[in-house]
Amino acid sequence: MRRSRWYVAVCRIFLAFTVWCIGGDRGTLSAQESSNPAALSLEELLDTKVYSASKYEQKVAEAPSSIVVITAEDIRKYGYRTLMDVLATLPGFYVQGHGSYTSLGVRGFSPPGDANSRILLLVNGHALNGNIDDSAPLDYTFPIDMDLIDRIEIVRGPSSSLYGADAFFAVVNVITRTGKDKGATVSAEGGSLGTYKQTATYGLDHNGTQALLSGTYNLTNAPGRLDGIEDPIGSRSDRDQGRRLFALASSHNFTFQSAISSLQEKAPSSTTWCGACHQTDSHANNFRAYADLQYDHPIGNSAEITARAYYDSSGYHGNYNDLRTCNEATCHGSVYGHDRNYGEWAGAEVKFTKRFLAGHRFTVGTEYRDNFRQAQQNWMDGFSDAHDGTPVTSMTFVNYNRSSHLLGIYGEAEFHILSKLILNLGLRDDRYNYVEAKTSPRAALIYNPRPSTTLKFLYGNAFRAPSFSEMYYSSMASASAPILQPETIRTEEIVFEQKLGKHTTIGASGFYNLIGNYIEQETNIIQGQDQTTFVNSKATAKGLELSLKSRLASQLEGEMSYTFQEVKDPLDDSPLPDSPRNLGKMKLGVPFLHQIFNAGLEAQYQSRCLVTYPVTAILDSTESDAPGATGFSAPPVSLNATVASRELWRGFSLSASAYNLVGRPLSDPMAGYFEHNHMVPATSLLPEDRRTFRIKLTWTSRTESNKHKAAAKDTSTAPQEASDVPASGKESSGQWHSPETRGSGDVQ
Repeated sequence: MRRSRWYVAVCRIFLAFTVWCIGGDRGTLSAQESSNPAALSLEELLDTKVYSASKYEQKVAEAPSSIVVITAEDIRKYGYRTLMDVLATLPGFYVQGHGSYTSLGVRGFSPPGDANSRILLLVNGHALNGNIDDSAPLDYTFPIDMDLIDRIEIVRGPSSSLYGADAFFAVVNVITRTGKDKGATVSAEGGSLGTYKQTATYGLDHNGTQALLSGTYNLTNAPGRLDGIEDPIGSRSDRDQGRRLFALASSHNFTFQSAISSLQEKAPSSTTWCGACHQTDSHANNFRAYADLQYDHPIGNSAEITARAYYDSSGYHGNYNDLRTCNEATCHGSVYGHDRNYGEWAGAEVKFTKRFLAGHRFTVGTEYRDNFRQAQQNWMDGFSDAHDGTPVTSMTFVNYNRSSHLLGIYGEAEFHILSKLILNLGLRDDRYNYVEAKTSPRAALIYNPRPSTTLKFLYGNAFRAPSFSEMYYSSMASASAPILQPETIRTEEIVFEQKLGKHTTIGASGFYNLIGNYIEQETNIIQGQDQTTFVNSKATAKGLELSLKSRLASQLEGEMSYTFQEVKDPLDDSPLPDSPRNLGKMKLGVPFLHQIFNAGLEAQYQSRCLVTYPVTAILDSTESDAPGATGFSAPPVSLNATVASRELWRGFSLSASAYNLVGRPLSDPMAGYFEHNHMVPATSLLPEDRRTFRIKLTWTSRTESNKHKAAAKDTSTAPQEASDVPASGKESSGQWHSPETRGSGDVQ
């Protein structure tokens, strides 16, 4: 009965919002609004071009995937601080808090211990996933400041047919600003928990050469406030400090980009608690850097060859108290654990695209990557153990320095069978030196019966090779799994999009995923202690996503989405942990005071999900029902609000945001653990930031009057300047500066 009432309530809300949106479509844009990119209608936005779905520019309606576009205007309006904040607002995406880390769930999959390795993260087409744990840095470890983002293209569903292993659930391509945004921009912000950030950016555009340089410094003095739970050291020891530097330059078909970032964390919170204690006197350092050179060469009016070469490095150094020597709730000793990993890799890619008559296209490419350094260490010291007769003061669990390489060959063909029917076929073969070769096909049939209606029938296979961390990492509480097999996914999806007038669109998507050799974490009891390891399993997922978006003539905009997802283990038909069945999202943007200010409201809801601590050992009756072995999360509800201004005076603008206004903890209850053959139950929720706020002041030399002058100059010199589109008339690679793709608002 309660479930049926929930569905009826959702349907009523969608119906009421649809009627309101259609009724508001009768307005017309003024001349001032139509000249503003933020005032583009959804119909115009749906006709924009994206790059990431096929590695060439195409309309959203013709892309062989379900795509969402987030623009710089959206980031400004809703006060997003990280990529995780952005992705959490999308249908089918959700964030799970685990104390010391957060993971991004996609369509019901967010396995414990996941490092966001099933999402491929790109910056201007350059992959950022590491070569140790394949993690995508979606939180504050992302090396690019949010102020530098021009737009984000999110391709939902497997894309291994183009990108290879890490494009398992989605591809996220962050496209940055370029030197075309000439002049200087400086911003400063401060907020709760002792948070400060400063960013300075300068852009240059001169005689066909563009350059952009940006630096960011941020400091947070208490990111993990414990909300009254006992802290042996004190929240003042909880401190984050980050630095970012980004450079981008382009000239004569060459584009160079580079980024360096570091994040130092002091006393990060931990998922391993012992009574009222937690890990203290701990610190960790994250480091990332890359350099990428790309060359785009047009061949006539209908072909292009693109080549790129890159170098990446990443590192992590962690030192922390290990409280696994606790005896129930009594903490003693000064046992320190140490984690080290360092990765270096380089590679190259060559791609050729050819357009034939009637709009047919063919793409073929190859990619080689050499992971010439993959090193990882874990050891403990600071204790004395003489139970075998010989005193031991340190112990090493893993210490390796390996290497690997891969070679991928891919191709894609787009056939315009009829004026309203497109067939897209793709295939990629990947060969590794440590796992067997994998072939990933993809097929899409796209039908547009009317200009306002789009139907997509999608099918694809993808794979993900196990990361070196999953295979070889071990510690006192975990064991290596060197015989892991690559996991595979087969997906079937139907996407429907319908425009209602010029300013409203509705969408629906039904999907089914079958994952083989699904890599998940398993817990065993070894000599009275719990020990985790990774194993291959299976999983299935099915679901439905509904969305409604509207932007009215007054620039009032709204968006709602609902996702139902069901993920199970087919062996026993049991639900997977950290997989909520219902997700609800809502965004509302309201301009006021002659559209100088905009109020953005964003809300999220996810239903309760299973929080389990799987144990393979046979427990007696007194332990099988121990608290903390299995439970359910509290249903997180979050509400964020932002007020942002346009230029107020001489290049100055202001914004203020408040996050988690509901004030409820967003992380899961803690699982208990085994020690000395008995369960130590969890006693509390993990520490989590509750209500927080920030205020941001921005100054730019590119004032509104200067922008109008620059636009007039660009128009007057258009015949002489090639801008971002080659003079030959062919579509550019569009990875970061295509004028057709600029705009505002989400597109699906």
